[in-house]
Amino acid sequence: ADADKYAAIRDVFMGTGSAPAYENASIYMEKYVLQALYMMGYPEDAMARMAKRLMTDVNDATSSTLPEYYTVPGEESEGTKNHGWSGSAIIHLSRYAAGIEPLSAGYSAWRICPQMGNFAQISVTVPSEIGLIEAQVAVYDDRTEFTLVSPGGRAEVYVPVQEGYSISEEEGVKNKGYVSMYGKLYILLEIEEAGAYSF
Repeated sequence: ADADKYAAIRDVFMGTGSAPAYENASIYMEKYVLQALYMMGYPEDAMARMAKRLMTDVNDATSSTLPEYYTVPGEESEGTKNHGWSGSAIIHLSRYAAGIEPLSAGYSAWRICPQMGNFAQISVTVPSEIGLIEAQVAVYDDRTEFTLVSPGGRAEVYVPVQEGYSISEEEGVKNKGYVSMYGKLYILLEIEEAGAYSF
C-alpha cells in the first residue's frame, strides 16, 4: 500500500474512537498484521497489538510454548501446543524491533535498523550464516548509545537519532548522513569489516 493509506490501515488494525480493531486474524495470519504495522512505522502499535493478542498465552504458567490457536478466556483451548506459526512475535522483535535482517543471500549484506517503539533499550544476538550479530541500543533524552559486533559482510547500520544529533566517527565506518526509514530519523553508517563498534 502507498504511504497515504497507512493511517487508514492502522485504524483497521488498532481501532478508532468509533470503531473497534479487527482482531479476527488467526494466530498464523496475525504475523502479517504485525509485520504491516512495523513496515508502516507504527512500532508502538505493533507491540501493543502483540501484547493484547498473545499475553494470555505468554503468561500461562502451565505452558512454555504457544498454541495452535488463540486461547479464548473462559473457553477450553483447542488445538495443540508448540507450533512455529504461533511464534511470529519473536521474529518481529528480532527483525523489526531490533531491526536485523539480511539484504542478500547468506548475510553477505545485511542491515540493522531498530524500531525502538516502547523500548528504551534493546539487546540482541542474532545467529546468521556469517556468525553472531550482537547489538545493544539505548535511547536517552539527550543521546543514543549503539554498540555492535559485526561478524563481517557489508552492514548498513541505522542509528536512531533526533534532528541535530551528530555521531562519533570510527575507523572503517562510512557516515552516509541522515535518512528516513519507517517514518523515523536515522544516521546511516556503512561497515564492511568484522569487529566491534560503538557509536
